[in-house]
Amino acid sequence: MTYHISLSTVAWFLAAWAALAGLALALTPSKAMAYLQSSARRFNHGLILWIIAVLWAAWLLSWVDMGDFSRFRWWMMIAILALGFLVPSQVPDFLFPRALGSLLVLGAEVLLSAALPVLTPWRLVVTLTAYAWALSGMTFVAAPYTYRDAIAWATRTPSRTRLLGITKLIFAALLATLAASLYP
Repeated sequence: MTYHISLSTVAWFLAAWAALAGLALALTPSKAMAYLQSSARRFNHGLILWIIAVLWAAWLLSWVDMGDFSRFRWWMMIAILALGFLVPSQVPDFLFPRALGSLLVLGAEVLLSAALPVLTPWRLVVTLTAYAWALSGMTFVAAPYTYRDAIAWATRTPSRTRLLGITKLIFAALLATLAASLYP
């Protein structure tokens, strides 16, 4: 376990995040659609997310047990920081999806660390969310245009955007219920 966060804390955080996103999508679909459709090309927002992802990865690398690769820790740290500088300067297109993908991959590990020690089948809700984050994150980093395509599909009509918001709200209610009753 890399992080020592309880599954209920993680579930409450996920529920709050899903509820906020769901409310934005369900109540103001036109504003949410406008922001999401332009988010793939928002360099400044992408730069902020990218800096957070690079600092998180560097912090994680500085203390995580790497086994046989521990002797390469400083070289990896230099590589992470160099990539942290080079990616925004050399590949500025679609920086937001790349940064979001990096954060999703890093965040998936937090979810898995919280779900691992819990022995209830309901932990699979968070575990499957973590795997969905990891797969989406790797896809967005490797092929950031897929983020744009997914957003184009999700925001094709206001009713579809509203339906996705309602789905997020239902997921938030499920997570809140699990956090309050089953998760330790």
